[in-house]
Amino acid sequence: MRRVSALAVLLAAWVAIVLPQSPIDTIITNAQLVDVEHGRLQRVVLVAIADGRVTGVQTSGTATPPPGVTVIDAGGLTLVPGLVDVSLSLAPSLALDSSYVETQALRWGVTAARAVDVTLTWVARLAAREREGAVPLRLIPAAPRFNGPPPSPPLAATLGATRDEAAYDARSATRLVEAAARARARWIRVGPWTMPDVARAAIAAAQRHTLAVSVEPGLFTIDDAVRGGVTLLEGLGTMSPAEGSRVGAVDVQALARPAAARLTMAPRLRVSVPAGGRTGQAWAKDEDTLLPRSLRARASAARERASRAEGAGGLVARQRFVRDFAARGGRIVIATGAGAEGWPVAGLAVHQEMDALVAAGLDAPGALRAATWHGARLLGLPAPRWQAGMPADFLAVKGNPLTDLRVLRTPVFVMRQGERLDPVALAKDAARLASDGR
Repeated sequence: MRRVSALAVLLAAWVAIVLPQSPIDTIITNAQLVDVEHGRLQRVVLVAIADGRVTGVQTSGTATPPPGVTVIDAGGLTLVPGLVDVSLSLAPSLALDSSYVETQALRWGVTAARAVDVTLTWVARLAAREREGAVPLRLIPAAPRFNGPPPSPPLAATLGATRDEAAYDARSATRLVEAAARARARWIRVGPWTMPDVARAAIAAAQRHTLAVSVEPGLFTIDDAVRGGVTLLEGLGTMSPAEGSRVGAVDVQALARPAAARLTMAPRLRVSVPAGGRTGQAWAKDEDTLLPRSLRARASAARERASRAEGAGGLVARQRFVRDFAARGGRIVIATGAGAEGWPVAGLAVHQEMDALVAAGLDAPGALRAATWHGARLLGLPAPRWQAGMPADFLAVKGNPLTDLRVLRTPVFVMRQGERLDPVALAKDAARLASDGR
């Protein structure tokens, strides 16, 4: 009895030290935590949560929760920080509402994302929506991507439609950046058809307004991005087999520089996976089970279009570079471009990209780090480190994702801002939203 009483006193003191003013509302017991930064597992007695944040972790002793606290016995489940997609398209669509995209992403364990393809009006209203609790995910807004003159008709047909802002000269690019800053966007995005002098003007304006910059390599090359103060490289460029164009084509020999320059890269390998191959066919089957029937034909066409845009040998070249980039210490994140057009499928695409990174040569901890630690740090979110102050955004899974990433696909529950969510219920909500959007 004395020992139990002493432990209770110690736990009460620990709670008071961790959170002297806000009462703990939830405690998770009997769990193991994934340290995504270092690729390690740690068994813990309990994790305490208050006001949507972790307030502390007890690694030894006995769990003695205070009265009135919700207790979740994890039963040995593994808790993993929430996944991050640094390119989630929330553009308005006649096919699917953005709430479908966010709900679908959350069902797969994505708790934070950079919102792209949105209007500046949408960006300006985001803070108010967050205060109202109307945003399922933690979102970092990017201004609409801007681009140069449209490509030639054959290549435009291969690449598909865009929602870009026109930036044909330095003055127009600067105005777009200034408008993004007024709307409180956090990022600007430079498209592959932006002329180098226009891109440089936009980057300079972004730096004056402390906005981060992402670039899809094209006319403004990867080497230009390295020298020009770019934060994120989105993709490794596209080659048009029809025109034999080298606009944005991958030059593996020249790509050793980004890692040394500490440029973060989102390789988008999943787009390079041939739609007709074994992996591509398996992915298509998974996607079609999630999409409403009305969107399956559109998704199939998008897969074929992406395969044609990549050209022969594109995947092998990209895999080779990703291995080299990672070996040199380059930071890799996941940017899927999933969104309201239905394909790629929000959330699921993050898991597919992790699989593609492993196929390229990363180990499972490295792929998981790309989907969590590096993504959070890139977007300026709190480090997903299990300590007081970490957002209570994580998923609970059976098994060890450091040895088998597949366990992440079937979370037992998802925690978002300290609220426990049922993935099955989220999947039903997504299906209902998809039906409403048809």
